[in-house]
Amino acid sequence: MNCKNCIFATWNGEKNSQLGCSANRLSKFIDLEKAEVTTNKNISYYELKRLCNLYRTEEWKNKHESNNLLEQALLEVKPSFGIVVYDITKGDSLQKTLDSIYRIRYDKKRIKIVLSSFQTKSNAAYLVQSVHKTQEKGFRCVAFIHKYEEFNSSLRDRECFNKILPYSIDNSINNKLEQISLVRDGDVSIIPSSIVNQEYLNYNDYDLMVQGIAKTTKSHVQI
Repeated sequence: MNCKNCIFATWNGEKNSQLGCSANRLSKFIDLEKAEVTTNKNISYYELKRLCNLYRTEEWKNKHESNNLLEQALLEVKPSFGIVVYDITKGDSLQKTLDSIYRIRYDKKRIKIVLSSFQTKSNAAYLVQSVHKTQEKGFRCVAFIHKYEEFNSSLRDRECFNKILPYSIDNSINNKLEQISLVRDGDVSIIPSSIVNQEYLNYNDYDLMVQGIAKTTKSHVQI
């Protein structure tokens, strides 16, 4: 892809030579050796060797009435998170985990919580109560009760979610332009959903999948 038709590209007075990027992305791509100048029909602009998720066209611009188009674009690329809590038992352990999630000062619309447990009569009512309470806090939340173990995840009901993790990941992706496959914070693992969808069936076990990705990835981040 290239910057030629991006609204954030900045140009010289004659509009035939790109000078930079008002989104402050181009300099970072240049530092990463992922951008180089190309010339076509006497117009010089930058060709990118990887995707820029802030690339926006005039067509996109015309659909938005925002006074700050860059702020609007950054809002669109802000990552969302799905948090799966599993191995749930009735007691204080789940509440401890949920309390740690409630402390997150991240856009609640971008967080979905899934409570996963095996089928027991006592757990069913407890899960329903927990879902309602979490929804009242402004989070999207659902529960699944399984007869058999269908999947594992990265957050058991006795573990806590670091409230700064969403901001750290957003900064890594959209500021540092890092390409991340796995983030670990203690026993908590975070993996892009695209990778989970691609890899899970190779393992049919979440923990084994995390271990496999950790062994092969070059973009493993420890918080």
